Parts: sequence; structure tokens; C-alpha cells
Amino acid sequence: METIIMEFVVPFAVIAIMYFWLGRFPEPYPKSKNNRREIAEVMGLWLLVLIAMIAFMVSVPADAFKGIPSNSLLLSNIAYMIFPLVIVPFFYVVYVQKWTHADLGIRMPRAWPMVIFATLLFALAGLLPYLFGLTEGLTWMLIAFSAYQPAFTEEFFFRVILQGKLERALGQNKAWFYSGILFGLVHVPVDFFGPQWYSSGESYLAAFVMLFGQITAGWMFGLIYSKTRSIFPGMLAHFMTDGRLSSIVLNLIP
Repeated sequence: METIIMEFVVPFAVIAIMYFWLGRFPEPYPKSKNNRREIAEVMGLWLLVLIAMIAFMVSVPADAFKGIPSNSLLLSNIAYMIFPLVIVPFFYVVYVQKWTHADLGIRMPRAWPMVIFATLLFALAGLLPYLFGLTEGLTWMLIAFSAYQPAFTEEFFFRVILQGKLERALGQNKAWFYSGILFGLVHVPVDFFGPQWYSSGESYLAAFVMLFGQITAGWMFGLIYSKTRSIFPGMLAHFMTDGRLSSIVLNLIP
């Protein structure tokens, strides 16, 4: 019962709070002139990331995913993912579609109740592994890596790019909903034959639960971005909830 509450009831309660009570939705992005093309571009970019993710997973020996990742593994992951997650979408939306820095989420956040709530919520989520003695001591180098990937790269790709394009095609509500699903589904390789697969004890049930958790996390991050219109609150939340806050505390307080 406790597992059901934590994995299913709590996330939907948090999503309801974020949606109904924490700030208003801003003016939507301008409607796209070609909705089908916009959606096709979203799916094309998403498939590029999925293929790169699978290629990385199959190129690395399974033993490399067991335990704390090495610096070389993380550098290899960044090399695989930087083009599909950052470089390709950035150059496309900036130089082809003429997005501005505001379109890229490089701005002060609005909806400060959402910012405060999300910061406190994900700080707590990030501290839970430390509080329950489940934290593995990551080095400062690994913690620094995680600030870039996944915190920056995934927020930039899934919220700024995919959600931004979906909003132009489908509107705000459908945008954060569908981008959250795409965010979860891209983690299938990680959950079923990557690091999460081994950390879960190679359990299909645990993998499906993690996948559901990633989808609900995608909805939460999507609502944060949709209401704040800034990449920074989501980056901070993503960084903390990946357990890096626990690692920081563990390094400061052995």
C-alpha cells in the first residue's frame, strides 16, 4: 500500500497542485502555421535521441553500468548525446525557425509560487536517499557532470524544444502532457537494459514502475516550464531529484 501511494497517488496529487493552484498559465506561444510539420519535427528529433540512446547502451559493456559510473563512461555518454539533445535542435530552432533567447527559456522565471514549490519539493526528493541511508558517494566530478547531463540537456531538449514546438502545434495542455510521455519513453533503454535495469535487480516490474515514475516526472517538469517559461527552475529541480543533492550533502557531511 505504501508503494502504491508513493509511486502513484503522490505524483498525481503533486501534478494536480501544480496545475490548479501554482500560478497561471502564460499567454501561449504563437500558433504554428503547419501543425503537422511541427509534430513531425518533434517525432523526428525524439527518434534521433532514442536511437543515440540505444546506440550508446549497446556500445558499452554491461558491467560498466553496474555501480557508480566512471568519468570515462559519463564522458562517452555526453559525446553520444550532445548532438541529438543540444546541437542539432539548437541550430534548427535558432537558425531555421528564428527562435529568440526567450523562446529558449533563457529568462527570469515567472509564476514564483511554482518556482518555490518545485524547489522545495525536489530538494526534499533529492535528500530522501541521504535521509534513508541509500546514497552512493559520487565524486564532485560526477556531480558536476550531472548538472550538465541530464539536468541541462534533458530540460533543454524535452521542455524547451519538444514542449515548445508541441505547444505551437497543439496548445499548452497537450504540450506538457505529450512531452512528459515522450520524456518517459526515451528512458526505456535505460530502464530495461541500461544502468537502471541493473540497479533494479533486473526486475521487469521495477523497470515498469520506474518508467511510470519518469513519465510523471516529465509531466511535473513540463508544468514547471509551461508556467515559469524559464529553463532554470526545471534544471535545478532535475538536478536535485536525480539524487545529486544527497551526494552533495554526503560529500560535505561524511
